[in-house]
Amino acid sequence: MKTENTNYVAKTILHQLGGRKFSVMTGGKAYSLPNSLIVKFKGSRRCNTLVVKLLDNDTYKVQFFRVSKTSNKEVSLFDGVYWDQLQEIFTSETGLDTTL
Repeated sequence: MKTENTNYVAKTILHQLGGRKFSVMTGGKAYSLPNSLIVKFKGSRRCNTLVVKLLDNDTYKVQFFRVSKTSNKEVSLFDGVYWDQLQEIFTSETGLDTTL
């Protein structure tokens, strides 16, 4: 049951980001963790990894990272993000569109 819930939350977050169109537009690879989604994507000079975590108050904590073989640097952090703000924040932080 725990795995099903993990997958459900991750799938919901991915859908809110734009679903398949998001993955195609960003070249993103999505991974699920408990109450979280990690997306590694291409095309942005500023960052290449997104972590979205579902919080207890039904909002999200959104983190952008620049990950390389030698370092992991947090680029930006947003707390209290509502689902309908995810695409806008992603685009503003990366310069990448989430849908066609």
